[in-house]
Parts: sequence; C-alpha cells; structure tokens
Amino acid sequence: MSFIELSNNLLKEFNYDEQTILLKKLLLIPYPIPDIPQENVILLLRYGIKEFNVSNIENNIYFYKLISLLFSKRQLKFSTNHNIINEIIHYLLTNFGKNKKEQIENLKALSFVLYENGSFCEKYYETLINKLVCLANKNDLPGLEIKRLAIISLGNLCFKTGSKLDSSQYKTIYNTIYNHIINNQNNISLNQSKIINSSLRVYQIMISEDKEILAKSKNNLIYLYNFIFNDYKSIGKRDSNTKLNIYNSNNNSNMSISYIVQSDSEISDSDYYSNSRVKIDNYNKIKLNALYCLQAIIKSSPKLFYPYWDMFIPYVNNTKKSLLTLVQNDPVPQVRATAITTLTCMVDGAKPYLAVATDSHLKTNFLSLSERLGIQIDLLHNGLIHALKTENNISILNLIIKCIYILVQNSSYNKISTNYPVIIRDNMVPLIFHDDDKIKESALHCINILLDSQFDSRFLTKDLDIPKELLKSFENIIIFKEKNSYTIINTIISLIKKAESNIVKAESYSIISTIAKHDVEIIKENWNIIKELIDSGLNDNNELIKINTLKVLESYTQAINLNYDQWREIFTLDWWEDIISYFLTQINNDNAIIRATSCDCISNIPEIIFEQMNKLKQIPCITIPLNHSQNDRNFNVRAAACRTLGTLITYKFLSNDTMFIIDVASTIQDTIKDNNLIVRIRSSWLYGNFCDNLIFISDSQESVSILNEWFNNNMIKNLLESGISAAKDNDKCRASALRGLGGIVRICPKDFINSQINNIIKEVVLVTKKNAETGSVKIRWNSCHSICNMFKNKNFPIGKALWTSPLIMSLLKSIKNCRNFKVRINATNALIELKVKEQYGNNDLIKNTLECVLSSLENIDDLANTRYGEYKYQQQLKEKLYILLDIVMNIFSEISDENSEEIKSYNNRINNIKQSQEMEELISKNPAKFYEDFLDTHKDEYNK
Repeated sequence: MSFIELSNNLLKEFNYDEQTILLKKLLLIPYPIPDIPQENVILLLRYGIKEFNVSNIENNIYFYKLISLLFSKRQLKFSTNHNIINEIIHYLLTNFGKNKKEQIENLKALSFVLYENGSFCEKYYETLINKLVCLANKNDLPGLEIKRLAIISLGNLCFKTGSKLDSSQYKTIYNTIYNHIINNQNNISLNQSKIINSSLRVYQIMISEDKEILAKSKNNLIYLYNFIFNDYKSIGKRDSNTKLNIYNSNNNSNMSISYIVQSDSEISDSDYYSNSRVKIDNYNKIKLNALYCLQAIIKSSPKLFYPYWDMFIPYVNNTKKSLLTLVQNDPVPQVRATAITTLTCMVDGAKPYLAVATDSHLKTNFLSLSERLGIQIDLLHNGLIHALKTENNISILNLIIKCIYILVQNSSYNKISTNYPVIIRDNMVPLIFHDDDKIKESALHCINILLDSQFDSRFLTKDLDIPKELLKSFENIIIFKEKNSYTIINTIISLIKKAESNIVKAESYSIISTIAKHDVEIIKENWNIIKELIDSGLNDNNELIKINTLKVLESYTQAINLNYDQWREIFTLDWWEDIISYFLTQINNDNAIIRATSCDCISNIPEIIFEQMNKLKQIPCITIPLNHSQNDRNFNVRAAACRTLGTLITYKFLSNDTMFIIDVASTIQDTIKDNNLIVRIRSSWLYGNFCDNLIFISDSQESVSILNEWFNNNMIKNLLESGISAAKDNDKCRASALRGLGGIVRICPKDFINSQINNIIKEVVLVTKKNAETGSVKIRWNSCHSICNMFKNKNFPIGKALWTSPLIMSLLKSIKNCRNFKVRINATNALIELKVKEQYGNNDLIKNTLECVLSSLENIDDLANTRYGEYKYQQQLKEKLYILLDIVMNIFSEISDENSEEIKSYNNRINNIKQSQEMEELISKNPAKFYEDFLDTHKDEYNK
C-alpha cells in the first residue's frame, strides 16, 4: 500500500492494534517519497499529535519514529507550514515520558524537527533550551544516550537560526557544550567519546551562527589541538613508504567523494562512517569533528586564526604534531582528507599574510614573523609534495593537488630562494598522463594556476623531463620538428590532439588561454597549429570546450590590443577580420557564456582596426551588442554587451555617428535600471564613458553641430535621471554615475539649466553632495570630480541657488578632514573653478573658504593619521591649495577693507606659509649648503 492509502486508513482507525499495524507499515515504506501531498503529511501528523499520548507508549514510540523519518527525509516543505512545527514541538515536550526507550525516540524526533527549523519556533526557545540544557547536564541518567540526543537537539536548534536566538541563549547553550569539551580531555571512555563528538558538532554550528562564540574560539584551540593530535586509541600506522603509482589508478582504493565531505545530520554521519572502507571508531570521529571545528573557525574569521598557525604547522622540526603529519601518515582516509581540507582553508585567502614570508638566514634564538612564515611555506610545499608522491587514494590525491594550487595562488615567492613553482610543475607534469581523468584535470588546472599566478616565460620554453614510457602516447601525433623536445605548450597541444576526455581537453584549452594572456610571442610562433585547435574546439559538441576555445581568442586579442603599437605590423587588418569572423559566428550561440565571451572579444578590437573594418563586419560588431544589452535573457550577456559598448563609445570615429550615439543613450536608459546588479554596474560604466565622450564632442568644433542635432532638453533630462538613479544605487554603480552626471551638467545649455534650477539640477547637486560626504574613497573622488565639471559650465547657477552654501561647505569638509589626498586634490580643483565673489553667494562662505585653505596649508605636514601611500600626493595638494589661496584671497580682498585687522592677520598667515615654503625649496635644492649657512649665521648662539 502507498503512503497516502496507509495514512488515510490510519486517520480513520481508532483500534489500538490496528493503529500499531498501520504505523509499522508506514515505517517500512522506502523514503523519501517524491511529490508527496503536503496536506496528507500534515493531517497524519496532527492525527498522531491528538491520538498518541503518554498512556500509549508503544504507539508513541512508532509515531516518534515516523516523525523522525518524515523530517529527516525532507517530506514536509515549510514555506507555509510553520504552525505544524510548533504543534509537534509542543507535543514532544509535553509527552516526554518516564520510559527510557520512549524518551530516546522522543528526543530523536525532536532533534530532526529542530534541524534547519529553529527559526520557526521562537515561542518555544526558552522552554526548549531549559529542558535540553537540563538533560545535557544530567549525570545520573541510566544511560548517556539521552544526554547525547539533548546535545544534538541543542545544536540543531542553533543551525541556521542566526540572530533569532539572542546572545544570552547562545551563551547558555555554549556553556553546556564547553563543559563537555574541556572536562573530557584525557582517558576518554567509549561513552564519553560519543558525548564529545556530539558536543564538537554543536560547537561547529555555533561558531558559524554567533559572533561572540567565534570570538571565544581562539581560547578553545588548545582543546581542539588535543583532540586532533592525541592518540586516544591507536588503530594502526599508515605505511608512509608506500609509493603511489602515478601512472595507473587502483580502482580498489578509490574513495567516493561523498566519503570526504562533512555531513550536517546525525543520521547521514552514521551512514558515512558505516560505508567507509576503513571503519571509523568514535575516537577517530573526535579527531574528525575537531578538524571540522577548526575549519569552521578558519572560514568564519581567517584573520582571527593567523596568530595560531604555529600550533598546527609548527616551524620547529622536532614535533610530529602537525596537520602535515596527519596528511602523510594517518591511517584513516577520512582524517587525511579532512586534514588536507583544513590546510586548504588555512592558505585560501591568506595571500596578504603570506606576502611577508622570507627565507631564514640568521642562526639566532629569535625568529621574526616573516622568517617563521618562510619556514612554514617550505614545510607546506615539501609536505604536500611528499604526500602527492605517497598517497594512493584517488580522491585524496585530488584534494592534495587542489591544496597545492591554492597554496600557489596565495604564496609570494619573491623572498623565497627555493624555486617551488618549478618543483611543483615538474611534479604535476607526470600526473597529466595519469589513467584517472580527474587527476589529469586537477594536475592541468594546477599548471594553469602556476602559469597565471607565477608567470615566467622560462616555464614555457624549458624542455620538460617526461619519462619515455609516458611519451609513447604521443607517438602518432607528429606536429613538432623535434619529437623528443616537449615544452609545456607542445605538451598541451599534443594532449588536445590526442583523443583525450572532454574535461582534459577543456582544461588544456584553458591553459592555452592563460599562456595567450601573458605571452603573445609564444602563441604567435605556434599560431598555425593553435588555429587548427581553435577551429576544432569551436566545432566540438562539448559546451565547455567551446567556451574555453573562445576564451583563447579573447585572451589573445586582449593581450595584443593592450600593446597594439608593438604588434601592429604583424596583426594587420586581414588578420583581425579573419579572427572577427569567429566572434560573429559565436555571438548568437545558444550558450550564454559563449555569447558573453564573444561580446568581450569585440571590445578587444583596436580602434584603428575597427575603423578600417569592412562594413559587413563592422556594423554587426555594433548592432549585436546594442541588441544583446537590452534584449538578451541572460544577465551576463547583457553585462558583457554593456561593457563592449562602453569601449566602443570611446572610439573617436564613432563620435560622429549620430545614430550610434542615440542608440547608446537609449540603451543606457534601459540597462541602468536593470534588475541585475552586474548589468547596472556595467551600464553605469558605459554611462560614465558616454558622458565623457559628450564632453569631447562639445569641445570639438567639427563635432559640436552633430551634438546639437539630438542633445535636446528631453534627452538631457532622461540622461540626468538615469545618472541620478545609478548614483543612488550600489556603491559599484555610483562612481561612474557621478562621473557621468558631472559631464552632462558641464555641457548643459543655459535655457535647460535656468528651467531646471530647482528641479532636476537640484537633484543632481544634492545626490552628488551626499556621495562626496559619505561614500567610499573612489565615490568621493568622483563626486568632487563631478562637481568640478559642473563648475566649468559658465551657466551653472552656483551662487544663485539655495544649495550653494551646502555644496561648497561639503567641498571644504573634504579638503580639511578627508584622509585621502586625491579626494582633497579634486575638492580643491573644484573650488579653483570659482573665480568671482558672485559664485560664492555670500561673504561668510568666502571667509570660510579662505580659513579652510589657510588651515590646510598650515597643517599640511601633519601626517599623523595619513596612510603611507598618500605621502606622494602631498606636494600636489600643496600646489593646488596655493592656487586656490591666491584666488580666494583676491576675492576676499574685494569685499574687505584693506586696512582692517582681519586682512592684516590673513596676510601675516600667508606670509608665514610662503616663507615656510621658500625654506623648504631652499633646503631641497642644496641641503648641505643650507645647514652650513644656518650654523654660520647662528654660531654666536652656539658659542655662548
């Protein structure tokens, strides 16, 4: 009978024995059941809540088991069924009987109900925590299973609950778990090991859910350390001398990926361990769960963990307690796999931390941080390469390769004498001949990362030491003059030519793309062969191969375009037109990534080539991105098309194409309000470039008549509205939008400004002012730049409008208080545009400006709160402030009595500043002569 039939029968049944039979049958159904009707599940649960109570122990137990099954197998969807959770929790708490077996099944059911549903049962938080904490802390129970299930339930309550549980509630749960962890460090019994495992799982959950718990985690590292490295029960020693046969995979030793991924649920964890090739006992589970906790700490706050690297990768040689020793020697595959994953978490994103690493040369008792990190980088590389050679488990071998290439991405080798990139390359090359395709792919990906992160042309030209027995697979591929000479590029080309699997071919094309990005010359030398591979790849049925093939062209054309003056004699119009045919063939492909990459390729066409192109190719390169930017169903394609248009709009010859300009303006108005943020970011960049181009057109005598044809008041208003919208959007949209707004206002005609002074012009000013005061450095810089452009319009109503004073005061605030010198320079540049007193509107504003400039110059050498990178801009800021000082002082003199004390005071301050400046110039020209004259002048004072 089906679930629906059985549940319907049970709903109608009131006979105790018949209920028992039906419950047993429901438990025997293979779960999960696809497309199970939600109303049937809810009716069944509500029937059980009502029917099975304290007096009915046997059926209670069966019903608890049914609850566990329905919740563990996700048979209930909670988008609109939150009430049933509270009903079940109330039922389980109320029916927690005295019978031990019943209590155990009750708590199991509760733990499954709470898993991922903690956020739906707020009204029971206090009751649940009090009850479960009491059970978790009891020591007089006839067995520890109830205590263990109470701990698990506490963890499941926390899982994905976040801030709905307050800090005091998290603290209560944490204290309970913490006591179980710290009080069971030595001589752990089998029962205690189960409690510790459950406590560690809960601790792992809490690290991710509550920041205060995370902050306390550094104090618990010593306990995790003990759990990871103490051998509570030895189950044998792994033979570290076993060498991996890297050319033949042993299918018997393969470990399923699922065996090395941590599970979130109690049930699946037990399945995981029972199915493992090596039976995991509770003592090794402790090691695993401690490693998982360590991973959670590292992922949640890598910087918090940096000072404790020494605990887990000791830089002293006489210790065996290291994650690297676990990777190399632990007999349990899951432990080795988890240790590698933990190392990967440590190095992933640690590039700023590892950047200071250096070799240790001085034999002293003290080692600096940089020297310790240098030793640890040595240990990591040597340990992982050793593990690479000795590991015989395919899945773990894959994890080791992944750890190595993430280490490469985050290491800085400038101050390390050992050439680890070459060592890694030489250990990876044989693996690309491995029988297992996943190993081949991972090894190729590692080589790809090496090329991209540590690019060195010698990597490409040096012959690889490949054993002859491996080269036999290339015997029928005769594409190079010297058959025994294999560089990386030759090897990769041969791999593609060879009948390899799709994942290997795709990664090989990706390597050629990386080489193309860094070294045009190498690709040029092998272009005829590579072009054949491109033709083959673009016609392949595999989508990933097509994508990576097109990315070869994208990388290559980008590299050529970046230095086109160097390559213009080689890559002529004919060459480009041949390549452009590939772009146009793929730009309407069904695959969105291919369409987006084709748009990126078009943006790599040099301006001079684009202008000379055959119209049959030039026109589609313009019209298709215009169409894709607005109409493509995929946001990545719309974003790529906007980026392409943002490049094309900077091409001067297209500035005279009125239709193109109008089409781009229309595109901006649509895409800048797109539902997808990435599209809006690209559209904002297009908007900024478009407005910069309008300034260029307005300044050009030849093009200004074209601008007047379409730049009417309605168009101006639409463009300003688009810019205002983007300037209020995400931070990544604002900078370009603000740049564009300033450009539009700069070229606005007088009649539009006069008609909109208190409408859209006011909106532009206010949004720009707000960003100048509260945005990021990039946003503030662009805001000040925008205001500067506005002031360059002689019809801009500065001094007449009510917003004059707030706008100027905002610039003064930037000059005086901003820590970034580039922002201060741009704010100064804006005020330099104000030449007459009428532009300030009132005398107090002129005085405030003068006071601000003088104060800034007097304190310009106070660099206490200035970042080191800003020092180089100090002189430039000083020069700009002097220019502004002269302008503002002249204006102030016009409105003041030249004999007043105020004028005299300002003149004295200016003279002191200028004398100080003259002194600096004198010192800088000949410091030795200056000090000699100074001592000679003041010798009488020194001789007293």
